[in-house]
Amino acid sequence: MPVDSPVRIDVDFPGGNGHIDAGADGVVVIRPDLRDTEGDWFYWAVRVRGAEGRTLRFHVPGSGGLSAAGPGVSPDGFDWRWLGTAKTPGVFEYSFGPRETCVYFSMACLYTRRHLDAFMQARPESGDRLRREPWSEAGEPGQPAEYLRFGRLDGRAEHRVLLAARHHACEMMANYVLEGVIDGALGSSDFIGRGIEALAIPFVDPAGVEAGDQGKNRRPHDHNRDYFDLRYAVPRALATWGAPFLSTRGGFRLALDLHDPYIAGGPDQHAVYLLGSSIPRQWERLTAFSNLLERAATGPVVYTASDNLPFGQSWNVAETGHLRNFMEWAQTDGGAELASVLEYPYALIKDRPALPEDARLFGRDLAAAIADWCLLPPSARA
Repeated sequence: MPVDSPVRIDVDFPGGNGHIDAGADGVVVIRPDLRDTEGDWFYWAVRVRGAEGRTLRFHVPGSGGLSAAGPGVSPDGFDWRWLGTAKTPGVFEYSFGPRETCVYFSMACLYTRRHLDAFMQARPESGDRLRREPWSEAGEPGQPAEYLRFGRLDGRAEHRVLLAARHHACEMMANYVLEGVIDGALGSSDFIGRGIEALAIPFVDPAGVEAGDQGKNRRPHDHNRDYFDLRYAVPRALATWGAPFLSTRGGFRLALDLHDPYIAGGPDQHAVYLLGSSIPRQWERLTAFSNLLERAATGPVVYTASDNLPFGQSWNVAETGHLRNFMEWAQTDGGAELASVLEYPYALIKDRPALPEDARLFGRDLAAAIADWCLLPPSARA
């Protein structure tokens, strides 16, 4: 809704989310649209047009409305920076330049289908290295699902890995990491030479991503808790289509679910970490993989294996009325030797602002660790 014409503030773009109201003293109030979310969550993204030369003040109520780096700011939804820590909790101010006809604000750096389109257009598909394929088994009206295959695709791959992102629609930084993994794989003779085929699902909840949904705690349950009754299209297709894929290709060496943690809270929300399983052998394998990732993480993003979250600590516990998630499916029915969740922060990693370019660099490091993991002798992965 317009707050003070001719200034126009809206959410009518891919990934847009928010209820916009005029507060006291001309403050623009932005409240996350929770739609079918159970309880509270924090995702919001708005567009401001027609504010050239003006200074506007915004208020995002709630403890999680703004990150430790403030809001993300972009002129086009692609080139992002952080505005910085708010002086007043939940409040930020922005002075629009004389030529800033359009500015996007969000709790983090948006990533929707148009970002994936731009990424793929810059990397022509190759039949034996990179493919983008529609997933007819998982299509939804208006938002077809798709998957990516990259690495060695000539039918002679010896190792296979599975990567998934956006089980929760709002967790967009995971896609920037996935872009880095793809670039790292395509630019590495080791990844291709070692015979690794990767299957990646960039949007497990494609409709939710485009609609700007929270995704987390979606009623009656979210996509990451759907591997027991398969209500949603992509988990259902993965569970059914994945079985013949696995049986004809020897299973996955690694299945990794890419997420973003809660936006506010303790140090574990500002670190990259892997999630431990309740299965002891899985934890042993995760420790071996974590050591490889720690050595491979030579870029600006720090990863330390000691930041991993074992099962039974903090929030990593069995849920009441437990619903099976992707990791549990992957390490059982999915047949993965190692399955885990990688949590990559929205806004701040240690003391460093989390920006897309750094996430891509970390993804390259992750690709190197994946290759190293697949090269280990079977006895070291067992």
